[in-house]
Amino acid sequence: MDFVLLAHHSKLEVAQGHGVFVVDEANTLQTVLQKPTPAELLAYPGAKLKDDCYLTDSAYWINWDIGKKLTEEYAAKRPIQCELCCYSDFMRPLGKTPDLRYLDEAPGEKGSWQQFYASTFKGSRVGLMIQGTNTFFHFGTSNEYFQHCAPGSEFYKKFIKGSSTREHLEFYCSIDPKTVIGYGSILFDVVIESPVEVPEDILIFTLPVDDGYITALFPVSVDIKNTTSWGLHPLHSNSLWSAPLFPMRATRFESIRATLQLWNSDGHQDIPEKLYSISEAISACEVAKLVKHRLEFEGQ
Repeated sequence: MDFVLLAHHSKLEVAQGHGVFVVDEANTLQTVLQKPTPAELLAYPGAKLKDDCYLTDSAYWINWDIGKKLTEEYAAKRPIQCELCCYSDFMRPLGKTPDLRYLDEAPGEKGSWQQFYASTFKGSRVGLMIQGTNTFFHFGTSNEYFQHCAPGSEFYKKFIKGSSTREHLEFYCSIDPKTVIGYGSILFDVVIESPVEVPEDILIFTLPVDDGYITALFPVSVDIKNTTSWGLHPLHSNSLWSAPLFPMRATRFESIRATLQLWNSDGHQDIPEKLYSISEAISACEVAKLVKHRLEFEGQ
């Protein structure tokens, strides 16, 4: 197989906001629709199932050969100066009878990449793994992440072993037990060696970079590419994605402590050092160091 796609039985309101797989009687993929209208769904007899549901997309896998072609094309044409989607741009060329009319609608660099994906994925062998009802869990936002991982949720009951009464989430973290973490907050790769106070409804992650660590922090409910303030700090012409806000420190703990100090300041503090944006921090991330940190938690 070139692609293996997870498919879920979903009601109309979910289908309209996601990718929908149109299949034949043997559950062979014919066409992939992206955020279809009710009229578009009616136009494809294989879209609606007998239980009045639709097959919606979620996770998928690609084989090594496809991945190699994608990385080679990127290496030849980088940097990419447009926004591409690994769902709408990757999924629509798939199936025995893909609807490729969208290729006429995107000029410039985006259109060029869409043409590349369509030609590269043409004729790909696609396997569908149909998961049935009550199996679709959308993790597109931080709020959804927290809701699905909370005890009592359908996702928690299906996939998370054991019980928990925690009101926040920690992943790959080492945190002093006296630290106070606010309700609804999500922490990744954080080390807290002595007690601090973490606000509620905050997403925090620490990334290793060349000379140290950068910790990013922002409310779980915000759109980081459109938000124009950070705590009491106005971002002027920047979005939260591109605004230089976060200092670099020598250790993970020093990093989160410095970021929390800035978050809790009155918004008028002068910072003499270089600050990094979320975009810069992610681009500079030392992935090998991040993986090594996470492997230390395996088996715990």
